[in-house]
Amino acid sequence: MIGSEMRIRTRSWAQIEGFYLSCAGKHPTMFAGLFELVRHVARADYSAALFPYTSVNTLVLAQTSEVLDGQERLMIHPLGDGRLWFALSSQVGWPILGDRPPLLGDRPDWNRVVAADSAIQVLTRFLDRIGWVSGTGH
Repeated sequence: MIGSEMRIRTRSWAQIEGFYLSCAGKHPTMFAGLFELVRHVARADYSAALFPYTSVNTLVLAQTSEVLDGQERLMIHPLGDGRLWFALSSQVGWPILGDRPPLLGDRPDWNRVVAADSAIQVLTRFLDRIGWVSGTGH
């Protein structure tokens, strides 16, 4: 569409949790860690400040219920080996396996590959650091 921005509608935490529960049941190595992270965030006091959606296998967190092109979002992608790839980006099309994360505006984005068992700690520290939520209890 010329002259219009793409808008992505987020989902409820219950929908996201159900999606990753189903994925983890079928492919535990790929999705168990991401499901545990989603389950934790869905029950956290700060969950109302985060608006989730999925893009194929990737969990995406935003600050608003409708996400526009160019808006910052935190993407968490399962790598299939018990690790999760976190990246803050303003571009919709990432991650594509094998691609490097894009720049965020004119500066390098934030990205980390972490073991799934440290994902909750990494996420809560990062959310506090960028000011999306505070007091995440880490």
